[in-house]
Amino acid sequence: MWDHAKQDGDIVDLYVDGRYLRRISLTNSGTSLSLQLAPGNHRFEVRALNEGTDKPNTAAISITGVVQGNPRQSWSLKTGQTTGMIITVRPN
Repeated sequence: MWDHAKQDGDIVDLYVDGRYLRRISLTNSGTSLSLQLAPGNHRFEVRALNEGTDKPNTAAISITGVVQGNPRQSWSLKTGQTTGMIITVRPN
C-alpha cells in the first residue's frame, strides 16, 4: 500500500474479510505486507482515518496472486470513508 499522490501523512486501517489487519501510514515508497490467503474470494477494505495535510486521503494497493478482480486500485477518500475490493486468489 502507498500514497498515490503527495506523501502528506495519510493513514488508513486495512481489513481483510471483515477482520482488522493493520493501521498503515501511507508513504510514496509504500508498505509491503505478506498474507497467506486461502484460494477463493476475499474482501479487502480500506478506511481513511485522516486526509493528511492535503485533502483527500490518496490510498493505493497492489495485490499479487489475483486471478479475478483488479489487483491494483487507488482511491481518493474523505476521513471516515471506507472502500473495498473483492479479489479471487488462485490455488498454489
